[in-house]
Amino acid sequence: MKTQKLLRRPYKVLCFLWVVVMGLWACHKENPEEYHYQYVTDYEQVNTLVKSTIGNLYALGAIQEPTLLNLTESIQSSVTIYKISYTTTFQGYSKIASGLLCIPTEQGTYPLICFQNGTNTSHAQAPTQSYSNATFTLITSLAGQGYILLIPDYFGFGSASDVVHPFLEKESSNRSILDMIRATREFLDHYEGEATYSNKLYLMGYSQGGWATACLLEALEKENTTGFEVKAASCGAGAYNLESVAAYMLSRDSLPSPLYLPYLVYSHQKYGTLTGNLNTYFMEPFASRIPQLFDGSLSNTEVNDQLTHRVSDLLTAQFIDQFETDTTFNSLKVELAANSLYAFTTRAAVHLYHGDHDENVPFSESEQLYRGFLELNPSVRPELLPLSGLNHSTGVTPWGVATLLWFNSMQ
Repeated sequence: MKTQKLLRRPYKVLCFLWVVVMGLWACHKENPEEYHYQYVTDYEQVNTLVKSTIGNLYALGAIQEPTLLNLTESIQSSVTIYKISYTTTFQGYSKIASGLLCIPTEQGTYPLICFQNGTNTSHAQAPTQSYSNATFTLITSLAGQGYILLIPDYFGFGSASDVVHPFLEKESSNRSILDMIRATREFLDHYEGEATYSNKLYLMGYSQGGWATACLLEALEKENTTGFEVKAASCGAGAYNLESVAAYMLSRDSLPSPLYLPYLVYSHQKYGTLTGNLNTYFMEPFASRIPQLFDGSLSNTEVNDQLTHRVSDLLTAQFIDQFETDTTFNSLKVELAANSLYAFTTRAAVHLYHGDHDENVPFSESEQLYRGFLELNPSVRPELLPLSGLNHSTGVTPWGVATLLWFNSMQ
């Protein structure tokens, strides 16, 4: 849950690539009015990554994360990157949302990857706002492996930054992603480049993105009207059972990243699904700070710096001691259950990755989900892949590389 993008660790060497990339991208605005789009409202080419830049990116990144070299030999194409805006629905009303769409420049028919990024509190660090930084340069380069890659912003960011992000709210997460998949198909049907698409869809995400990926797969198994067939899903370090994750946090003396419970409670209160006020859950001065902390102006680190890691200083004694028994917290328990992800029947291959030293989201989250998947899907044989010796932050890049190598093996 701590990561907001594919790379969370501060790879200083990768930041050098920002200078390189900024010299390679070109922007030009497009207007979709010449076609009668149902979903796409606007698009703009925002970046281009050539094959040599992608290779250099992996080589430099390998200084700190050697597994990146495993992707070097499978670079197939340069990549053109677009920001697209599309129509969707939020809280029962029409809404414009956005995301990145990354398309190989080489002629070919490519499967899709839908990438769900991790927890983010900053408008400036949404995918469509930070596509040229070192982290998202690495993420978008994955399209060069031979995929059409889409990265939704989520509600609360990009074109939908005028609303508070509904953190870990299943229905809105699924809606924003599903409609971007539909918008992507619509965009590609009129695309004038060399790439065309197959009907294969791969899903991947880490932390909040791991949870969102699993929720999306569940939704697609119930009803898939996207026109794509899900082949595989890679879920990294997700907080799948929100009830058990909340109990884990309440049992701790300190939290490595204290923003998660305030983010969830505040955003769900904002949309009327939780009763009580912030002082029911949080101590002062933090309860009064929370609305400003999640207005999109601060990064995860900056939000954490305005909170406290000590649980007894952050949360009320009533919340810590009586969460299970006090009816005051019934609405929160209902909300956590409604947005938890439990095992379901799936025809797709599923890999669950999780660092066995993760203190943000316990390894048991993936372990429990794996057992449920295995019981319901013995023929598909889901896999649990521990990231040995790694925590929530250090597991991100190894998960990403392992996922791409797995997807590549299916082509």
